[in-house]
Amino acid sequence: MDITVKGVKEIKSLSEDSICFDCSVYVNGKRAFTARNRGNGGPTLFDPIRPYPKSRALIQEAEEYCKSLPEVEWEYGDGEVLKYQPDLDYVVSGLVSEYLDAQEWKRMLKGKTYFKLPEDKLGDWRYFSHPYDDQMKVYLQKQYPGQKLEIANETWKVFS
Repeated sequence: MDITVKGVKEIKSLSEDSICFDCSVYVNGKRAFTARNRGNGGPTLFDPIRPYPKSRALIQEAEEYCKSLPEVEWEYGDGEVLKYQPDLDYVVSGLVSEYLDAQEWKRMLKGKTYFKLPEDKLGDWRYFSHPYDDQMKVYLQKQYPGQKLEIANETWKVFS
């Protein structure tokens, strides 16, 4: 089953405990329903669209699919592991988060080259205020010979 989100609208000013958003959700390529989260820690709400019976059936089909997904594990700082069975709220919220991350990277990468060295911490990126191109790639390889660079521009270009 293919679940995707489109038309994501984030309202940052209303986000408190989670992302405040509205979007359309597609199931197997068909617009199935709208999803809405108010960003206050509550659940994501799913609103059927017309024709309602078909939309409700797609919501139910997506919910059943999510129940078949493998459990997700989260590890807390003290080593405690929480296991969670994904549901439609979890899947849609995750897709929205991925979409927003991709949009943020797309904005950040305009005119800049972001990269990491193997010793850099997770989330720490270095950058040059120069667009990424073949010349910049050669320059980075000369500046950091023998280093395995992670170049964000290469990773995130698939979302452009």
